[in-house]
Amino acid sequence: MDISSVGAAVSNAHSAKLASDVSIKMLSKALDLQSSSAMALIQAIPDLSAVPSNPPNLGNAIDVMV
Repeated sequence: MDISSVGAAVSNAHSAKLASDVSIKMLSKALDLQSSSAMALIQAIPDLSAVPSNPPNLGNAIDVMV
């Protein structure tokens, strides 16, 4: 094995590791962004328990005769 081929192999391995590290960092940033976007959407949902769905006079009596 030639010394220049060893140097090239080390350089290629370092480049592959660097590319892998950059890809993992980009994935992490994308997941963080997606998480913050999801939290913003969840917080934008209005609180439906505070608003009655029907007027107070509806639903007080049920006719059970057929």
